[in-house]
Amino acid sequence: MGELSRRSEVPASTIKYYMREGLVPGATVATTRNSALYDAVLVEQLKRIKRMQQDQFLPLWRIKEVLAAHADGRLATVVDAVGRAHARPARQRPVRRATLLARGLSATELAELTRRGIFSPDDPLTGDDAELAGAWMAAHQTGLTANLDVVEVLDRYRAAVRRLVNTEVDIFAGHILTSAGPALAQQTERALDISERLVRVLRRRMLLPALQGSGDAGRPAEQARAQRRARVGAARQR
Repeated sequence: MGELSRRSEVPASTIKYYMREGLVPGATVATTRNSALYDAVLVEQLKRIKRMQQDQFLPLWRIKEVLAAHADGRLATVVDAVGRAHARPARQRPVRRATLLARGLSATELAELTRRGIFSPDDPLTGDDAELAGAWMAAHQTGLTANLDVVEVLDRYRAAVRRLVNTEVDIFAGHILTSAGPALAQQTERALDISERLVRVLRRRMLLPALQGSGDAGRPAEQARAQRRARVGAARQR
């Protein structure tokens, strides 16, 4: 148990609790009264549970459903369906890194976006990376990036979208995985399309009232915006 705890970075007391709750199996062989052998696959399974708790904030009962779906192949079906949906031809053509630099993105900004995983290290950028690059170029062409800290803005968007994705994972785990039956792949693709429509509509409905309500609340942030503009200017001079 001590070795299992060390390799998985999960406390022994927590591992024992997971075993009592049926999230992971118990010992394979009891060697002595106080010692036992555990399957090596438990290390990765414990790490997966830890990630789902820390990154996706899933409760243990939901994690148990996800693990069961993984064991019987349902999760693999969902992952394949999402992969197929994301593999559809992109509208944005590949974008070379040199093009971004020529359009005004600083080498420091590009390196930081890559370091944070917002862009892949590939050259040219393709797929979703190219879509992100195309969105930045369109914003830059219209002058929207002049007073923006590009890295901070994209990081804030990513943090907000991560919360949305965690919600979607929870919905998939609790409803799609458990109720779609033989049509799981088709239901997954339909659910992806519906969720994207919901996000577009709800964002459109919520944005205007939020802007109208910002009013005086925006004034105290002027100093912060000025500081960001100064950082942007310094980055572009490097």
